This record gives sequence, structure tokens and C-alpha cells, in this order.
Amino acid sequence: MKKKTKLALTSLVLAGALAATGTFAWTSMSQRAINEAQLEKQPGGRIHDDYQGVNALKSTNSGDINKDIYAENYSNKPLYVRVRLTEFYEEGEGAGKYVLNGTNHIMEPSADNKAKVLPKSGLDNAKMNDRSTWPAYLPNGVLADSSTSDLRKIITWKLGDSNQDRKVYMPTFNQNNMNLSADVTGEAIDELTWEKNIYYDSSKELNGTQDQWQLGETHTSTLFKNDGNNADSVETPGVVHTAKQTVTPARGGYMTMTDWVGANKPTGNFWVHDTDGWMYWASELAPYTATSLLLDQLHITVPQNDFYYAINVISDFSTVEDLNQWTGTSTNANDLLNKIKASKE
Repeated sequence: MKKKTKLALTSLVLAGALAATGTFAWTSMSQRAINEAQLEKQPGGRIHDDYQGVNALKSTNSGDINKDIYAENYSNKPLYVRVRLTEFYEEGEGAGKYVLNGTNHIMEPSADNKAKVLPKSGLDNAKMNDRSTWPAYLPNGVLADSSTSDLRKIITWKLGDSNQDRKVYMPTFNQNNMNLSADVTGEAIDELTWEKNIYYDSSKELNGTQDQWQLGETHTSTLFKNDGNNADSVETPGVVHTAKQTVTPARGGYMTMTDWVGANKPTGNFWVHDTDGWMYWASELAPYTATSLLLDQLHITVPQNDFYYAINVISDFSTVEDLNQWTGTSTNANDLLNKIKASKE
């Protein structure tokens, strides 16, 4: 059987509670006109997903591919950020063959997909057509019972950001904070539209690599915002953005929750990976900045059978006032969030 390398990653952004308000007031008193104009800008964040794809692995048995996931605050309000990454893997005849159904892009396996999920990988209950069943990636890549996943023999992750050079990114052109699309480049797919590179002009070839942008490089595209009343985008063509660097990480940009507790619960520019799979940015994300990398790259040992692998990206952004709308936060996670808030008082 001819070996196929099929690897596709989809990105889903679930926005946390963001107080989106914009008010204008004009007051006239006693024929002496006083005109007040107040505009409170809307907070907003966006997940970036730059994915290289696996074409380079078609002629080799193993290798590294770039897979950069990080979060941007494109607004003037500090934000809290958390991300959860879930995964799906199947192997065998017809792996990765599906048809899309409905506006939610449900991935229904096609009739010629005879592939099976990998045993001993936490995928026993995972279904391609139900992304809510995909298990979260846990600290150290282990399963929920702390045993080693056989999937890690095929695909391993490099979490955090220990790179010598900072990641250079293009600030997102999607600044509609009621829109749940991710900012994807290269071979990454935005789950809401099922498209690639959707917010960038086609004149720029975006390959999803670490260095696809150069510091100070400009790009012209259409800016998407909203008027604060609904999710409809207000489009402004011909807007120029300039590439900039992500923040400088501390502690290699990543630590597990267990290590965080053992390190006396610090805050700063790094991600903290909780035992339930949620990864928290351990500081307020300052306005007009982006986190260091959460996920940096994948190492793949290509199996003999056809295979398909997908990562689903789920995120919450919130202002401090609306953090109580986050659900499922552990005791340690709440402690971390309180530490962050205390550090800013």
C-alpha cells in the first residue's frame, strides 16, 4: 500500500466574555451647548494559528513541522487568556476522508473511510464528526489516568517558546470581537469558514513557517470591525498593518500547573498547563501585544498506514470584570487568576 501523509489542523475560537460597549452622548443645557463625545473602545483578542503542513514529510520517515499557536490582544484593554487544545487521530484505509455537513462544518466520515482510532491513546470515545469528544492534550502528553499515550510514539509536541529569536507576527485584520474566526495562515483551517489565509491579501504567500513575516514588514488588507450592536462586520479596505514581535517569554514560555505550584506560584509571560488541559497565560495580556508561543512545533514519525491527525484550538478571552463567566476553572487555576489580578493592583 502506498503510504500517505495526511495531516490537517483546524482552529476553533470560542470567545470569552468581552464587554463590548460603545457609547456616544450629546448634552445641551440652557441654550449653552455642551457637546460630549465618549467612545469606549471594544476589547478583543484573536488566536493566531500558523501551520506549515506536512508536504515536506512525504519523502521521509520523520521530521519537525512548524505549528505556532499564540494569542493577540488587538484592543486597548488588558485581557486574560486561556487555550485548550484537543486532538483526533485515525489510521488505516481512507483515513482523513470526510464530507462537510452544515454550517458548523461537521466532518462526516465518507463511505470509503475505514480507518480506526489509535488504541491506548485516549481516543476510545472520540468521533471525527463530534469535536466535543476529542480529548484534551494534558501535561507531558499523558492520558487522563497518567499513563503514556501511544499517540506520542507518532506525534510529539513542543510547547512553550525557547527560541532564540522572537516570533514575528502580523497584527490581525479581524478586529470584530463578535466574530469567532481564528487568524490562520499556511495550511491551518479556520473552522467557522473552513478556509485558509482568509484575512490576508493573496499577494503575500503565507506558508505557515516560523519566519513567514519579517520585523517591520507591512501588509495591506481589509480590516474587519463591528459597530458594537451586532456581529456584522464593518469592512475597511486598504488598511496597512506592520509586523511586530511577540512578547519575550519567561521560564521558557511554559510550565505545568504542578511545576507552577512548586515554583511558589509565579506570574509572568508564560503559559501554565492545568491538569484538565486548559492552558492559562500567567499575566494580563497587555493592549496591542501577543503572547509568546503556546505551541511551537510538532515532531512526526510517519507510520506505515495512511493516517489523519487534527488539533482543535479552543480559547477564551476576557476582561478582568467578566472572568467569572469562565466555567470549569480548577482551584489552582482560580488561584493563578487571583495572583494575576493581585499583581496588577
